[in-house]
Amino acid sequence: MGSEVFICSSHSYHIFNNSYSSNRSFYSMIFRSLKGLRGQSHKGVESTNHWIIQRFTSILLIPLSILFVVNFVRVFDKPFIEVLKTFQHPVNNLVALLFILISLWHYRQGIEVVIEDYVHDLGKRNLTLRLIGIMCWFLVIVVIFSFVTIYRMEI
Repeated sequence: MGSEVFICSSHSYHIFNNSYSSNRSFYSMIFRSLKGLRGQSHKGVESTNHWIIQRFTSILLIPLSILFVVNFVRVFDKPFIEVLKTFQHPVNNLVALLFILISLWHYRQGIEVVIEDYVHDLGKRNLTLRLIGIMCWFLVIVVIFSFVTIYRMEI
């Protein structure tokens, strides 16, 4: 047992000699472990970024929600022309547009976490995530087009 290496992993025990064939399987096992660690750390960084971005969108939504509600309450019982004039103002238009776009972004991040946590079938999970992504991008295009149309409307 002079030059043997004893390795204990969580699943099995391995003894490797100094021979070439044993070392090859030893290094193969080490590299597989390192690949797994790299994947986990990358996933951890991705999860941390996701968490930070979701908190950032939450903070952005606080003032935007207040401004959006104030604008909405101001024009609630007004005729269509007055509502149109209010939302044609560049600041009001931008506030409403940012509120809806950031809300969609925040929604998408939140629903992704729920789906990743509770949909265990990988195929269904990936399909659902793709459909939600497509739906959100479709809504982004519709919202931008709508607000540009409102901004450019002739009264």
